[in-house]
Amino acid sequence: MLSASSRISTTALWHSRARHAPTTSRFTWTHSTRNGATAPRFHLATQEKGTLLNKSFQKFPLGEVSFASVRAPSITAVSAPSFAYFDRTAFIAPLMEIQRVVRALRPKRFGKSLFLSTLKLFHDCALPEDDFLKLFQDTAVMKAVEAGKIKRGQYLILDLDFSKIDRSQNVTQMEASIRNHVNDKIRSCWEKYESHLGAPAGPTPAIPLPDIDATNCIRSLDRLIKRVEKQWSREKPFALFILIDEYDAVSNEFLNLPEYDKLRSNQMSLLKALYGAFKSSLDDKKIARMFITGVTPLSMADHTSGFNVYQDITFDEEFSAMFGLTEADVRQALQTVLAGDNRRVTEELEKMTAMYNGYRFSANSDITVFNTTTAMEYLQALKK
Repeated sequence: MLSASSRISTTALWHSRARHAPTTSRFTWTHSTRNGATAPRFHLATQEKGTLLNKSFQKFPLGEVSFASVRAPSITAVSAPSFAYFDRTAFIAPLMEIQRVVRALRPKRFGKSLFLSTLKLFHDCALPEDDFLKLFQDTAVMKAVEAGKIKRGQYLILDLDFSKIDRSQNVTQMEASIRNHVNDKIRSCWEKYESHLGAPAGPTPAIPLPDIDATNCIRSLDRLIKRVEKQWSREKPFALFILIDEYDAVSNEFLNLPEYDKLRSNQMSLLKALYGAFKSSLDDKKIARMFITGVTPLSMADHTSGFNVYQDITFDEEFSAMFGLTEADVRQALQTVLAGDNRRVTEELEKMTAMYNGYRFSANSDITVFNTTTAMEYLQALKK
Protein backbone atom coordinates (compact mmCIF):
# COMPACT_ATOMS: atom_id res chain seq x y z
CA MET A 1 0.00 0.00 0.00
CA LEU A 2 1.25 3.49 -0.76
CA SER A 3 2.45 5.62 2.11
CA ALA A 4 0.53 8.80 2.85
CA SER A 5 3.30 10.91 1.38
CA SER A 6 3.36 8.77 -1.77
CA ARG A 7 -0.39 9.08 -2.17
CA ILE A 8 -0.24 12.86 -1.86
CA SER A 9 2.63 12.99 -4.33
CA THR A 10 0.72 10.85 -6.81
CA THR A 11 -2.35 13.07 -6.50
CA ALA A 12 -0.28 16.15 -7.28
CA LEU A 13 1.65 14.52 -10.14
CA TRP A 14 -0.84 15.38 -12.86
CA HIS A 15 -0.75 19.06 -11.91
CA SER A 16 3.03 19.10 -11.55
CA ARG A 17 3.59 17.65 -15.01
CA ALA A 18 1.04 19.99 -16.54
CA ARG A 19 2.66 23.11 -15.13
CA HIS A 20 6.33 22.31 -15.31
CA ALA A 21 6.92 20.14 -18.38
CA PRO A 22 9.23 21.53 -21.10
CA THR A 23 7.30 23.52 -23.64
CA THR A 24 8.62 21.42 -26.51
CA SER A 25 7.26 18.15 -25.10
CA ARG A 26 3.95 16.43 -25.62
CA PHE A 27 2.27 14.54 -22.85
CA THR A 28 1.68 10.88 -23.68
CA TRP A 29 -0.38 8.60 -21.49
CA THR A 30 -1.05 4.89 -21.31
CA HIS A 31 -4.00 3.94 -23.50
CA SER A 32 -6.52 1.60 -21.89
CA THR A 33 -8.16 -0.95 -24.15
CA ARG A 34 -11.72 -2.13 -23.78
CA ASN A 35 -12.24 -5.70 -22.64
CA GLY A 36 -8.83 -6.68 -23.92
CA ALA A 37 -9.42 -5.26 -27.41
CA THR A 38 -8.31 -1.99 -28.88
CA ALA A 39 -11.08 0.58 -28.84
CA PRO A 40 -12.48 1.52 -32.26
CA ARG A 41 -10.99 4.70 -33.58
CA PHE A 42 -13.38 7.62 -33.67
CA HIS A 43 -12.43 10.73 -35.60
CA LEU A 44 -14.17 14.07 -35.38
CA ALA A 45 -13.86 16.59 -38.16
CA THR A 46 -14.21 19.21 -35.44
CA GLN A 47 -10.79 18.20 -34.14
CA GLU A 48 -9.27 19.26 -37.44
CA LYS A 49 -11.06 22.60 -37.69
CA GLY A 50 -12.08 25.16 -35.12
CA THR A 51 -15.32 24.68 -33.20
CA LEU A 52 -15.92 28.32 -32.23
CA LEU A 53 -19.56 29.33 -32.51
CA ASN A 54 -20.90 32.89 -32.36
CA LYS A 55 -17.94 34.73 -33.88
CA SER A 56 -19.50 38.07 -32.92
CA PHE A 57 -19.04 37.26 -29.23
CA GLN A 58 -18.16 39.94 -26.69
CA LYS A 59 -16.33 37.86 -24.09
CA PHE A 60 -14.82 34.46 -23.41
CA PRO A 61 -16.78 32.52 -20.76
CA LEU A 62 -14.18 32.65 -17.99
CA GLY A 63 -15.56 31.12 -14.81
CA GLU A 64 -18.81 30.09 -16.50
CA VAL A 65 -19.86 26.49 -15.88
CA SER A 66 -23.49 26.79 -17.05
CA PHE A 67 -24.13 25.86 -20.67
CA ALA A 68 -27.38 27.85 -20.59
CA SER A 69 -25.60 30.99 -19.37
CA VAL A 70 -23.00 30.69 -22.14
CA ARG A 71 -25.35 29.85 -24.99
CA ALA A 72 -28.65 31.55 -24.12
CA PRO A 73 -28.53 33.87 -21.10
CA SER A 74 -32.20 34.77 -21.61
CA ILE A 75 -33.17 31.26 -20.54
CA THR A 76 -31.44 31.66 -17.18
CA ALA A 77 -32.73 35.23 -16.72
CA VAL A 78 -29.15 36.41 -16.38
CA SER A 79 -28.07 39.62 -18.06
CA ALA A 80 -24.80 38.71 -19.72
CA PRO A 81 -22.79 39.55 -22.82
CA SER A 82 -22.67 37.12 -25.70
CA PHE A 83 -20.02 34.53 -24.98
CA ALA A 84 -17.69 32.61 -27.23
CA TYR A 85 -18.50 28.91 -27.23
CA PHE A 86 -16.24 26.11 -28.40
CA ASP A 87 -18.61 23.36 -29.44
CA ARG A 88 -17.98 20.04 -27.70
CA THR A 89 -21.43 18.59 -28.37
CA ALA A 90 -20.06 16.30 -31.08
CA PHE A 91 -18.98 13.99 -28.26
CA ILE A 92 -22.50 13.52 -26.86
CA ALA A 93 -23.66 10.90 -29.35
CA PRO A 94 -20.47 8.77 -29.14
CA LEU A 95 -20.78 8.75 -25.34
CA MET A 96 -24.19 7.13 -25.69
CA GLU A 97 -22.70 4.30 -27.74
CA ILE A 98 -20.37 3.02 -25.03
CA GLN A 99 -20.88 1.63 -21.54
CA ARG A 100 -23.68 3.03 -19.39
CA VAL A 101 -21.31 4.27 -16.68
CA VAL A 102 -18.44 6.47 -17.84
CA ARG A 103 -15.63 8.25 -16.02
CA ALA A 104 -13.43 10.95 -17.58
CA LEU A 105 -10.51 12.56 -15.76
CA ARG A 106 -8.64 15.74 -16.60
CA PRO A 107 -6.57 18.32 -14.70
CA LYS A 108 -8.39 21.34 -13.39
CA ARG A 109 -9.55 24.15 -15.71
CA PHE A 110 -10.21 21.99 -18.76
CA GLY A 111 -13.95 22.65 -19.06
CA LYS A 112 -15.27 19.51 -17.39
CA SER A 113 -18.06 21.27 -15.49
CA LEU A 114 -19.28 23.13 -18.57
CA PHE A 115 -19.42 19.87 -20.52
CA LEU A 116 -21.37 18.21 -17.70
CA SER A 117 -23.86 21.09 -17.84
CA THR A 118 -24.16 20.53 -21.59
CA LEU A 119 -24.95 16.84 -21.07
CA LYS A 120 -27.50 17.72 -18.42
CA LEU A 121 -29.45 20.08 -20.66
CA PHE A 122 -29.29 17.85 -23.71
CA HIS A 123 -30.65 14.80 -21.89
CA ASP A 124 -33.12 16.64 -19.60
CA CYS A 125 -36.65 15.44 -20.38
CA ALA A 126 -38.10 18.58 -18.75
CA LEU A 127 -36.30 21.08 -20.99
CA PRO A 128 -38.87 22.81 -23.23
CA GLU A 129 -38.41 22.39 -26.97
CA ASP A 130 -38.01 26.14 -27.56
CA ASP A 131 -35.24 26.36 -24.96
CA PHE A 132 -33.52 23.34 -26.46
CA LEU A 133 -33.49 24.99 -29.88
CA LYS A 134 -32.05 28.20 -28.45
CA LEU A 135 -29.31 26.35 -26.64
CA PHE A 136 -28.25 23.86 -29.28
CA GLN A 137 -28.85 25.65 -32.57
CA ASP A 138 -25.88 25.30 -34.94
CA THR A 139 -24.16 22.76 -32.70
CA ALA A 140 -22.78 19.43 -33.87
CA VAL A 141 -25.23 17.43 -31.79
CA MET A 142 -28.17 19.27 -33.34
CA LYS A 143 -27.10 17.89 -36.69
CA ALA A 144 -27.03 14.41 -35.15
CA VAL A 145 -30.54 14.94 -33.74
CA GLU A 146 -31.84 16.10 -37.11
CA ALA A 147 -30.23 13.08 -38.76
CA GLY A 148 -31.96 10.74 -36.32
CA LYS A 149 -28.70 9.51 -34.78
CA ILE A 150 -29.62 10.49 -31.23
CA LYS A 151 -32.69 11.64 -29.31
CA ARG A 152 -32.64 14.48 -26.84
CA GLY A 153 -34.55 14.73 -23.55
CA GLN A 154 -34.72 11.04 -22.69
CA TYR A 155 -33.82 11.15 -18.98
CA LEU A 156 -34.53 12.58 -15.58
CA ILE A 157 -31.29 14.10 -14.34
CA LEU A 158 -29.82 13.89 -10.85
CA ASP A 159 -26.65 15.99 -10.80
CA LEU A 160 -24.20 16.00 -7.91
CA ASP A 161 -21.23 18.32 -7.50
CA PHE A 162 -18.81 17.26 -4.79
CA SER A 163 -16.83 20.49 -5.11
CA LYS A 164 -19.74 22.07 -3.21
CA ILE A 165 -19.10 19.92 -0.15
CA ASP A 166 -17.63 21.41 3.02
CA ARG A 167 -14.20 19.81 2.82
CA SER A 168 -13.10 20.52 6.35
CA GLN A 169 -10.62 18.41 8.26
CA ASN A 170 -13.48 17.20 10.45
CA VAL A 171 -14.76 13.96 8.96
CA THR A 172 -18.10 14.19 10.78
CA GLN A 173 -18.78 17.64 9.34
CA MET A 174 -17.64 16.52 5.90
CA GLU A 175 -20.01 13.57 5.86
CA ALA A 176 -22.87 15.76 7.10
CA SER A 177 -22.20 18.11 4.20
CA ILE A 178 -22.24 15.19 1.74
CA ARG A 179 -25.53 13.99 3.19
CA ASN A 180 -27.09 17.44 2.96
CA HIS A 181 -25.87 17.98 -0.61
CA VAL A 182 -27.24 14.66 -1.84
CA ASN A 183 -30.55 15.24 -0.08
CA ASP A 184 -30.84 18.78 -1.50
CA LYS A 185 -30.21 17.48 -5.02
CA ILE A 186 -32.74 14.69 -4.60
CA ARG A 187 -35.31 17.21 -3.37
CA SER A 188 -34.61 19.47 -6.38
CA CYS A 189 -34.90 16.50 -8.73
CA TRP A 190 -38.28 15.55 -7.30
CA GLU A 191 -39.59 19.11 -7.51
CA LYS A 192 -38.38 19.57 -11.09
CA TYR A 193 -39.83 16.32 -12.39
CA GLU A 194 -43.01 16.12 -10.34
CA SER A 195 -45.16 16.01 -13.49
CA HIS A 196 -43.11 13.05 -14.71
CA LEU A 197 -43.42 11.29 -11.38
CA GLY A 198 -47.18 11.18 -11.06
CA ALA A 199 -48.45 14.73 -10.57
CA PRO A 200 -51.76 15.36 -12.38
CA ALA A 201 -51.63 17.61 -15.42
CA GLY A 202 -52.96 21.14 -15.13
CA PRO A 203 -52.96 23.79 -12.39
CA THR A 204 -53.14 21.38 -9.46
CA PRO A 205 -51.19 21.53 -6.20
CA ALA A 206 -47.78 19.92 -6.32
CA ILE A 207 -47.71 16.32 -5.18
CA PRO A 208 -46.11 15.82 -1.77
CA LEU A 209 -42.38 15.34 -1.77
CA PRO A 210 -41.17 11.87 -0.85
CA ASP A 211 -39.75 11.56 2.61
CA ILE A 212 -36.28 13.07 2.56
CA ASP A 213 -34.42 11.37 5.35
CA ALA A 214 -32.29 14.12 6.88
CA THR A 215 -30.05 11.54 8.54
CA ASN A 216 -29.76 9.06 5.66
CA CYS A 217 -29.37 10.28 2.08
CA ILE A 218 -29.02 6.67 0.87
CA ARG A 219 -32.61 6.07 1.96
CA SER A 220 -33.66 9.30 0.22
CA LEU A 221 -31.97 8.09 -2.98
CA ASP A 222 -33.66 4.71 -2.75
CA ARG A 223 -37.09 6.36 -2.40
CA LEU A 224 -36.52 8.53 -5.45
CA ILE A 225 -35.34 5.56 -7.52
CA LYS A 226 -38.37 3.52 -6.51
CA ARG A 227 -40.71 6.34 -7.51
CA VAL A 228 -38.96 6.72 -10.88
CA GLU A 229 -39.16 2.97 -11.41
CA LYS A 230 -42.85 2.91 -10.54
CA GLN A 231 -43.80 5.68 -12.96
CA TRP A 232 -41.52 4.79 -15.87
CA SER A 233 -41.05 1.03 -15.68
CA ARG A 234 -43.39 0.14 -18.54
CA GLU A 235 -42.18 2.48 -21.27
CA LYS A 236 -38.81 3.78 -20.07
CA PRO A 237 -37.17 1.47 -17.54
CA PHE A 238 -33.88 3.37 -17.82
CA ALA A 239 -35.10 6.79 -16.81
CA LEU A 240 -32.54 8.20 -14.35
CA PHE A 241 -29.23 9.69 -15.50
CA ILE A 242 -26.81 10.60 -12.70
CA LEU A 243 -24.08 13.17 -13.32
CA ILE A 244 -21.26 13.57 -10.80
CA ASP A 245 -18.84 16.48 -11.08
CA GLU A 246 -15.50 16.40 -9.23
CA TYR A 247 -16.27 13.06 -7.65
CA ASP A 248 -12.83 13.06 -5.99
CA ALA A 249 -13.00 16.56 -4.48
CA VAL A 250 -14.11 15.21 -1.11
CA SER A 251 -12.10 12.03 -0.80
CA ASN A 252 -8.89 13.73 -1.88
CA GLU A 253 -9.15 15.70 1.35
CA PHE A 254 -8.92 12.41 3.24
CA LEU A 255 -5.34 11.99 1.99
CA ASN A 256 -4.20 14.75 4.33
CA LEU A 257 -5.93 13.39 7.42
CA PRO A 258 -3.95 11.48 10.07
CA GLU A 259 -6.65 8.80 10.17
CA TYR A 260 -6.56 8.20 6.38
CA ASP A 261 -5.86 4.48 6.62
CA LYS A 262 -8.68 4.07 9.12
CA LEU A 263 -11.06 5.89 6.78
CA ARG A 264 -9.84 3.82 3.84
CA SER A 265 -10.67 0.59 5.62
CA ASN A 266 -14.00 1.84 6.96
CA GLN A 267 -16.60 -0.09 5.02
CA MET A 268 -19.36 1.95 6.63
CA SER A 269 -18.22 5.37 5.38
CA LEU A 270 -20.88 7.47 3.68
CA LEU A 271 -19.03 7.64 0.35
CA LYS A 272 -18.74 3.85 0.18
CA ALA A 273 -22.40 3.49 1.07
CA LEU A 274 -23.40 6.03 -1.59
CA TYR A 275 -21.44 4.36 -4.38
CA GLY A 276 -22.64 0.99 -3.16
CA ALA A 277 -26.21 2.22 -3.64
CA PHE A 278 -25.34 3.49 -7.13
CA LYS A 279 -23.81 0.15 -8.07
CA SER A 280 -26.75 -1.85 -6.74
CA SER A 281 -29.25 0.25 -8.70
CA LEU A 282 -27.12 0.03 -11.84
CA ASP A 283 -26.99 -3.74 -11.52
CA ASP A 284 -30.79 -3.78 -11.22
CA LYS A 285 -31.00 -1.34 -14.16
CA LYS A 286 -32.89 1.18 -12.06
CA ILE A 287 -30.30 3.82 -12.92
CA ALA A 288 -29.92 4.21 -16.66
CA ARG A 289 -26.58 5.99 -16.95
CA MET A 290 -23.86 7.77 -15.01
CA PHE A 291 -21.21 10.21 -16.19
CA ILE A 292 -18.46 11.03 -13.71
CA THR A 293 -15.67 13.61 -13.88
CA GLY A 294 -12.71 14.26 -11.63
CA VAL A 295 -8.98 14.81 -11.49
CA THR A 296 -7.47 11.63 -10.05
CA PRO A 297 -8.40 7.92 -10.01
CA LEU A 298 -7.04 7.30 -6.51
CA SER A 299 -10.22 7.86 -4.55
CA MET A 300 -12.29 5.60 -6.82
CA ALA A 301 -10.21 2.68 -5.58
CA ASP A 302 -10.15 3.70 -1.92
CA HIS A 303 -13.53 5.22 -1.13
CA THR A 304 -16.20 3.80 -3.40
CA SER A 305 -16.81 0.24 -2.17
CA GLY A 306 -15.62 -1.60 -5.26
CA PHE A 307 -17.41 0.67 -7.70
CA ASN A 308 -15.88 -1.12 -10.68
CA VAL A 309 -18.77 -0.91 -13.13
CA TYR A 310 -17.55 2.13 -15.05
CA GLN A 311 -15.64 2.54 -18.29
CA ASP A 312 -12.76 4.99 -17.98
CA ILE A 313 -12.31 7.04 -21.18
CA THR A 314 -9.59 9.32 -19.82
CA PHE A 315 -6.99 8.05 -22.28
CA ASP A 316 -9.25 6.94 -25.13
CA GLU A 317 -8.25 8.38 -28.49
CA GLU A 318 -11.76 9.17 -29.62
CA PHE A 319 -12.36 11.40 -26.58
CA SER A 320 -8.90 12.97 -26.33
CA ALA A 321 -10.17 16.42 -27.38
CA MET A 322 -13.43 16.34 -25.41
CA PHE A 323 -11.89 18.72 -22.86
CA GLY A 324 -9.46 21.54 -23.60
CA LEU A 325 -8.98 23.58 -26.78
CA THR A 326 -7.34 22.26 -29.91
CA GLU A 327 -4.85 24.27 -31.95
CA ALA A 328 -7.57 24.76 -34.56
CA ASP A 329 -9.86 26.23 -31.87
CA VAL A 330 -7.21 28.66 -30.70
CA ARG A 331 -6.24 29.69 -34.22
CA GLN A 332 -9.89 30.34 -35.07
CA ALA A 333 -10.33 32.43 -31.91
CA LEU A 334 -7.18 34.43 -32.70
CA GLN A 335 -8.43 35.09 -36.23
CA THR A 336 -11.59 36.55 -34.71
CA VAL A 337 -9.94 38.51 -31.90
CA LEU A 338 -7.20 39.92 -34.15
CA ALA A 339 -9.54 40.68 -37.05
CA GLY A 340 -7.75 38.38 -39.47
CA ASP A 341 -4.25 39.86 -38.97
CA ASN A 342 -2.40 36.71 -40.06
CA ARG A 343 1.03 37.90 -38.94
CA ARG A 344 -0.17 38.57 -35.40
CA VAL A 345 -2.22 35.38 -35.38
CA THR A 346 0.93 33.39 -36.12
CA GLU A 347 2.96 35.26 -33.50
CA GLU A 348 0.38 34.90 -30.76
CA LEU A 349 -0.26 31.24 -31.58
CA GLU A 350 3.45 30.53 -31.20
CA LYS A 351 3.43 32.20 -27.78
CA MET A 352 0.34 30.33 -26.65
CA THR A 353 1.68 27.02 -27.91
CA ALA A 354 4.84 27.52 -25.86
CA MET A 355 2.91 28.43 -22.71
CA TYR A 356 -0.39 26.51 -22.77
CA ASN A 357 -0.19 23.60 -25.23
CA GLY A 358 1.40 20.18 -24.99
CA TYR A 359 -1.27 18.03 -23.33
CA ARG A 360 -1.77 14.77 -25.19
CA PHE A 361 -4.18 12.45 -23.43
CA SER A 362 -3.91 9.41 -25.68
CA ALA A 363 -0.81 7.60 -26.88
CA ASN A 364 -2.66 6.84 -30.12
CA SER A 365 -3.59 10.44 -30.90
CA ASP A 366 -1.59 13.26 -32.46
CA ILE A 367 -4.02 15.84 -31.08
CA THR A 368 -2.62 18.12 -28.41
CA VAL A 369 -4.81 20.49 -26.45
CA PHE A 370 -4.51 23.78 -24.59
CA ASN A 371 -5.70 24.30 -21.03
CA THR A 372 -9.12 25.88 -21.58
CA THR A 373 -9.11 28.51 -18.85
CA THR A 374 -5.55 29.76 -19.23
CA ALA A 375 -5.90 29.92 -23.02
CA MET A 376 -9.14 31.91 -22.76
CA GLU A 377 -7.59 34.28 -20.21
CA TYR A 378 -4.85 35.05 -22.74
CA LEU A 379 -7.35 35.44 -25.57
CA GLN A 380 -9.54 37.75 -23.46
CA ALA A 381 -6.53 39.94 -22.69
CA LEU A 382 -5.84 40.24 -26.43
CA LYS A 383 -9.45 41.23 -27.09
CA LYS A 384 -9.38 44.24 -24.71
